[in-house]
Amino acid sequence: MLDRFGLYAVIFMAAVLTAVAYIRFPVCYDDAYITFRYAQRIAQGLGFTYNDGVRSLGTTTPLFALILAGGASFFSPDHIPAMARLMGSLCFLASICLIYRIIIKLTSKSNIALLFAFLYATYPPSVSSSATGMEIPIFIAFMLLTYFLIIDGKTLPAGILTGLMLLIRPDAMVWAIALGCAILYGKTKLLKYISGFLAIALPSVLMITLYFGNPLPLSIIAKRVSYGPYFHLDYSNLLHVLVVFLPSRLAAHAGAVILIWGLLITIAAYVLHRSIGRKESVNSPAIAYMSLYPAFLWYGRTLMFEWYGYLLIPVIIIILAIAVSQALNAQRKFITNRIACAAGIILIVGWTILSFWRSLIFEPAFGQGGPGLVDLEQRALYFRDHTSPNAKIFTESIPQIGYISGRPIICEIGLVSPEVVKAKRKYGDKITENCKWYFDILREQKPEYLLLHAPDFDSNRLFPSRTADFLSDAEDSNYFFGNYQIVDVQEIINSGNYSGILPDRYHLFQRIGK
Repeated sequence: MLDRFGLYAVIFMAAVLTAVAYIRFPVCYDDAYITFRYAQRIAQGLGFTYNDGVRSLGTTTPLFALILAGGASFFSPDHIPAMARLMGSLCFLASICLIYRIIIKLTSKSNIALLFAFLYATYPPSVSSSATGMEIPIFIAFMLLTYFLIIDGKTLPAGILTGLMLLIRPDAMVWAIALGCAILYGKTKLLKYISGFLAIALPSVLMITLYFGNPLPLSIIAKRVSYGPYFHLDYSNLLHVLVVFLPSRLAAHAGAVILIWGLLITIAAYVLHRSIGRKESVNSPAIAYMSLYPAFLWYGRTLMFEWYGYLLIPVIIIILAIAVSQALNAQRKFITNRIACAAGIILIVGWTILSFWRSLIFEPAFGQGGPGLVDLEQRALYFRDHTSPNAKIFTESIPQIGYISGRPIICEIGLVSPEVVKAKRKYGDKITENCKWYFDILREQKPEYLLLHAPDFDSNRLFPSRTADFLSDAEDSNYFFGNYQIVDVQEIINSGNYSGILPDRYHLFQRIGK
């Protein structure tokens, strides 16, 4: 009874923290708006497209886009961001319950389950991810649900749901492999799991291939083409990957990153050693995923975003819970489970209250998304109100610009633009030496507007270059300035309707040539 009320208290605190995050940070992460535009266009009957007539899968979460499109059809496309954030919040609360149930199954200790459910519920990245509008909390809820089903012996439904997860994030394939480790030696269970997985995965991959022409989302291909030349399978890239799972303030401290990961690996090895001795294979998915997922990202050679690290948080929580349980069992004479868990909960509550107080007193609310996001939203509104519906916009900052303006978009990275991926592939690794691909797009596509990130442009280079590369040769330079002229953003700001625009953040060019 006490444990049940304890879980209710954890869920209540998580709901309060989520509501605070929702109010103080009333925006979604950038990439979410790409999915929102797909959902918006599906709801409007324009098909699964980002631009008219182009079937390009620029989102890694087609199932989430379809669910949002269904909600938009029932309510309104204007409510897509709110629906996404609500779904994320509900899935976050469901994940807390699932972590609690999984740890009870793995340790038979409700006190430890309550402690680590509480830890997950109050860990800042977990809370913030719930209100981002991204698919991350939905994916985590599916991860934990399939893990619970595997532990419970329900391998067929676990396989079916894992296959469905591929439509939420394609890196679900890594989780599918990790989950299979729990039943590797049970032939019947493994066969049911694989059958359920393939029953969903194969038709899904076939439909995506037939509709979009490729089983992989274009966004994944574009990131590899755009970022791959800058990241290699070396120690530097490994650190680049490992730090994404840790607080951002540790990014500049390689020693701390290695130390923390060394500690996590040691704990995982301890859990694995004791699990093998007891023939407890159900612990293996968490350990396998903690090993495989960073390796997957490292091999992917791409730019890291903080939400990539969110996927590992519940897995690490589960591993730590198992380790604490095993350690307490080994020295029960010195400290009891109940005392240890009570002390842990008191510390977590105290830390949460302190962090919450500091946030309210010392950190300003995010307002309408911070100056940078307001700037992009205002520019998007300008495009919506003052440009032709068919005016092409060529920019790297496509999420808000595309969703709010509704204009045709050419993405500098290529996330939704197969023509950009094709142009970059033509030059291969030479995109690190020049930006010829950029001027090929200007000549072929003739976009009406260019939105260039000011620091990159002013440094004589273009995204995603990280060194002072030449913007162009003489021919390209003459073409650029002969066909595009800079727009006086200050005049737009002075009109009074777009006061949130930051004039020095982006350069806006308009095409004057044919």
